[in-house]
Amino acid sequence: IVTKADDTTIQSLDDLIGKTVSVNLGYTADTFLSERPGIIINRIPSALISQAILELQSKRSDAFVASKSSVAPYFNQYGTKYLRMIPLQVAQEIYAFAVSLHHPELKEQIEQALPSMHQDGTLTHLKKTWNLHD
Repeated sequence: IVTKADDTTIQSLDDLIGKTVSVNLGYTADTFLSERPGIIINRIPSALISQAILELQSKRSDAFVASKSSVAPYFNQYGTKYLRMIPLQVAQEIYAFAVSLHHPELKEQIEQALPSMHQDGTLTHLKKTWNLHD
């Protein structure tokens, strides 16, 4: 969750009830919040974080919910003077591969490579490089 820096009324998922919350249309946060009654969802058709920031700054939304990895670059560049981040411990984002049925050998190769990538630290390195969190 990202809110204005001076807004301390939002501390948890329950505090979003009755509030207008921006999400990127079709993203995990959209699905996650759509299952929770009482939250007014402002679906942003753009995948740009900047559009959600503008929604907060113009007071068209009270909060923005997105994956931590997608908003971290904003905080790394601009700090916490204008916005603050409140991690939701109840939410988890899962990543997956999609492999064409026309290439079953590729799926098998990926499944065989993943354990060794985990063991040798490659997955940890990739998560760090792309700011992905467990």
